Amino acid sequence: MKRASWFARYLAILIDLSFFLCVSVLLCVSGLTGAMLGAATASSAGLFSTLRTFAAIFFFFEIFLFLFYFTYLTACGESTFGKQVFGLRVVRRRDNAPVGVARSLVRALAYWLSALPLFLGFLMALLPGGRALHDVIAGTMVIKEE
Repeated sequence: MKRASWFARYLAILIDLSFFLCVSVLLCVSGLTGAMLGAATASSAGLFSTLRTFAAIFFFFEIFLFLFYFTYLTACGESTFGKQVFGLRVVRRRDNAPVGVARSLVRALAYWLSALPLFLGFLMALLPGGRALHDVIAGTMVIKEE
C-alpha cells in the first residue's frame, strides 16, 4: 500500500468541494425560489421572517449534507467521488482496514479543525508523515490503490 501524494489529495478535495458547491447552489436556489414564491404576498416583515427561517434551515441542512457526504462515502466505499477519480482510499492507519462509520464521522468532523486556521491542518499532509490533521485525529490515512 502506497501513501497518496499530497497533490492527488489536493485535487481530490477540490473535486469533492466543487461537487458539494454545485449541489449546494442548486438546493439554495430552488429553496430560495420556493420561499420567495411562498412569501410573495406577505409584508416585508413576513418576507424577512421567511428569509431568516430559510437561512437557518439551509445552514443546518448544509452541515448535515457535508457530514453525510464525507461520512457515508468514506465509510461505505472508502472514498469520495474526488478520491475515486484519483484511485485513493481512506483506511485505518494501523491495519489498512476499512474505516467504518464512527471513524469516518470523526474524520469528517475533524475537517473543520483542519481548516482552522488558514487550512494548516490540511498542510500537514506536506510533512514527511503525509497525514493531515483530520487523519491524525481519526487514526486514518489516504492510500493510492494499486
